[in-house]
Amino acid sequence: MLNELFQIVNRSLDRDQMLQIFETEDDADVRRGDNCAKLLCKKIGKTHDVDASDGAQITQAQVIVADVKFQLDRLLHHLYRHMQSLLGESQMKIEELIAVVDAAYDDGLILKYFESPDEEHGDGLARFICREIHETFSTEASDIEQVGEAQRVIAVAQKQVALVNFSLQKFQERLEREAEE
Repeated sequence: MLNELFQIVNRSLDRDQMLQIFETEDDADVRRGDNCAKLLCKKIGKTHDVDASDGAQITQAQVIVADVKFQLDRLLHHLYRHMQSLLGESQMKIEELIAVVDAAYDDGLILKYFESPDEEHGDGLARFICREIHETFSTEASDIEQVGEAQRVIAVAQKQVALVNFSLQKFQERLEREAEE
């Protein structure tokens, strides 16, 4: 069952499907999809219970996906509020943007991943968010552009997580139909 769950995650974030959904030819967005798939597979694998029923395993995977989506929703909202407060005059530093993102995340691990990216702090989602914010930061962009880009990459991750959740729901429905037959 675990391999089937991993296949669902990876099929949900298939390169061609992502290019179509995001209407882009940007390989950076596809790479983000790969990172998101790795994150979700890692989280699902950590909580996998081989003794649980198929339905329970799928439900657990859906809970993980929903939790990731909730964290991303919360972060996106926080970034939006911060964007509204910017005047666009100053030149934001990466540390300031990371601090804003870290404040929105409930365990403070985004800052730890930023300060020591090679260490493991036990939260793949925080690592993923930190990496995405850091990789897309540009000293050439205005503050508004910085926050806008951070919002964009978080929104892309939200779409990817939603795709995985949809695929898991369809898989669960199929298993339930098969069980009834």
